[in-house]
Formats: sequence, C-alpha cells, structure tokens
Amino acid sequence: MCDWTNYQMYCPNSGTLISGAKGTDGKIRYCCPRCGAEIIRTIKGRRHDTIEVYAPREPTTK
Repeated sequence: MCDWTNYQMYCPNSGTLISGAKGTDGKIRYCCPRCGAEIIRTIKGRRHDTIEVYAPREPTTK
C-alpha cells in the first residue's frame, strides 16, 4: 500500500523547502529543484531518522 501523505523538510544543501513521498519500502524520497540533490529519509523510530544526501548527477558531455 502506498502512503500519499506529503512529507516536507528543508534541503540540507540549499535550505529550500522540499516535499517528497513515501514508497512501499518505507523510505521518503526527495529531490531538490534548486541544487538537484537527491535525499532519502528513513524513519527508524519515533525520534530517530536517517537522512542520506546524494550529490546531483553531472550531465555527460561528449
């Protein structure tokens, strides 16, 4: 079952307010429109969240 609740947080890289959705695996995925960072938030408990921030992918030019 999908959870279509809107989850909001501030991007740790640019400080922009971003919103994301929870997937079937329980992880909330965000993508910052300002800096392009991809953020994955995993809720471990009532007061424990794990946030992974991935740098934006650089476009390949040939």
